[in-house]
Amino acid sequence: MSTYIISKTGLNEVYIITQESPIAISSYYTIEDSQNGDLVGEVIETNSIPCLNDEYLKEINSSINIAKNTSLDVNKVSYIAKIKILKDLIFPITPLSIVRKSKFEEVKPYIYKTDVDKGFNIGVIKGTELMQKELPLQLQNVSPLWENGVAVEQKGVPFVLDFNAQREYPHIFISGGSGSGKSFAFRDIMEELMRYGLPAIAADVHNEFNFDLIMKGLTFHPNFKNRYEIFTVGKDIGVCFSDLTTSELITIISHKESLTDAQKRILERIHTDNMSMAEFETTLNVMASAFGIMDSFKAKETDLDQAELYIYQEYKKYVTSPDTIRSILSKFLTVKNSGIFTKNIEPVKLCLKHSKLAIIRGNLSIVKMLMSFMINRFYNERRHYIDSNIHNPNDPNFFPPFFLFLDEAHNFASKEDSSPLRTLLRKLAQESRKYGVYLVLCTQGSHLLDKTLLDQINTKIFLRTNDIVNKDIAKNEINLNDIQYNMLPNLPSGNGFISSPILSKTFNIQFRTSFTIQPKAEGVFDEILSFNKNMNNSNDLQKEIINWIQTNPNANSITRTQLLANLKNKNFQIDMRNLIDEMEKMNQDNLIQIIKTGVGETYSLV
Repeated sequence: MSTYIISKTGLNEVYIITQESPIAISSYYTIEDSQNGDLVGEVIETNSIPCLNDEYLKEINSSINIAKNTSLDVNKVSYIAKIKILKDLIFPITPLSIVRKSKFEEVKPYIYKTDVDKGFNIGVIKGTELMQKELPLQLQNVSPLWENGVAVEQKGVPFVLDFNAQREYPHIFISGGSGSGKSFAFRDIMEELMRYGLPAIAADVHNEFNFDLIMKGLTFHPNFKNRYEIFTVGKDIGVCFSDLTTSELITIISHKESLTDAQKRILERIHTDNMSMAEFETTLNVMASAFGIMDSFKAKETDLDQAELYIYQEYKKYVTSPDTIRSILSKFLTVKNSGIFTKNIEPVKLCLKHSKLAIIRGNLSIVKMLMSFMINRFYNERRHYIDSNIHNPNDPNFFPPFFLFLDEAHNFASKEDSSPLRTLLRKLAQESRKYGVYLVLCTQGSHLLDKTLLDQINTKIFLRTNDIVNKDIAKNEINLNDIQYNMLPNLPSGNGFISSPILSKTFNIQFRTSFTIQPKAEGVFDEILSFNKNMNNSNDLQKEIINWIQTNPNANSITRTQLLANLKNKNFQIDMRNLIDEMEKMNQDNLIQIIKTGVGETYSLV
């Protein structure tokens, strides 16, 4: 029994009907058209009806009489689908044409334009599952999927994103709700960059990006161990204070709290090139002291010491209030205490020049501060290299193109934020195309991201979401039809829609399994049980306390710090508050005796 076109036809869309089997959404069919030749179309709507009748057929511009001109049985269950033709026509589709399922070679020009060794292989195209056996051998196991925690065989045509086309249409955006598969999608793209040896930087505030552990079930064994490096801000990398320009210093301090114009002007006067952090901090302290003294009612310049007098006379026409200086000093000390002024960014630069992925760890605040400084530095170096028209990788000024990965991107460039990093990211989105600096942003809430930034991103991927605002953004950004829009809340994890100027249409895809997994984190309840086991193993802890009192004739609240240090060396998860509580409990249980004295406590055995 065949599949037919039984509706009124046009140039773009047409209804088909069959009684053989249900028609899958996003699947592909070929129309054997006597006028236009064979036409490939994608199923964009699918339904089933118990029997053929005029009432339903009128909805698709058909009738029972037209159906009777085919071999269809009007009393049987029928399957009806709307197909969108994948090429432009000048003549309408021929009615009553025979329709059949498409073969891979027929759809290949529309859905597989880039070989897997020339693009990012990130998944499979939904609706092509039945073509798996038709694929050339070199395409049959390149995109294994993920089921129940392990990799399983590929099912469908690989979806490959042409990275060469990224030069014209850069930047990738991924959005989806919790559990939608964003992390897999993000990891897949990072793995693809490492596969090709493309330089990249990834912010990793949750310590998730590690690529040493291989996904179970894979029939091949990728090795990324030498393709990435991990750097912790304040430990491995940071900002060398003496290398800072004044504008860079203002940018870093502004991350914690915005500076007023008056504060910026003062910093521009104080800070000089190659200034050490100690000199800068001393200057601020002396200024705060000098202007604080002179703010009193009867103060005279003779009340100032020599250093204060020099600073006061040097800057008094720029400072209107000592509070301005105190505020600058407070903001600076907050930034200093974060540990960012440790080391420098040279290890990351070297990592990029070796074509690796540089993973940047630390808390969100310090990572944002470092990123605003480091990415701006690297972007300017890249611009200088390109604008100088050097184009020689062996030149000492060579700086490679690179990708920037930001998970939870709304934390780095929120539409409500006015941070320097948001300004920088907007600049990159708008002008970095010709310099080869590409953004890959991921977020649960696309509505939280800066609108200008979102508008400048060309390749957009939307995974499952129940949020009505995010659904509407997805519909508008990638031109989802009503059926696709209604699919968004129910998409399986790892499934989504992708749209880009480099693609012929919006694709329904399933991301491949990641080839690696992050180190398994303890479940929250396992974590609590483990913590309690270490914290509350009273027998072992109490034995240690009794032994310390027994061997220490000066066991008191002053020497108690030594006991705490010994316990920590033996891997007890305990702090001073916990230790004091435990000793109070032992005193109540008559295991030890605590004697209060004028200077603290002494401890003895009962």
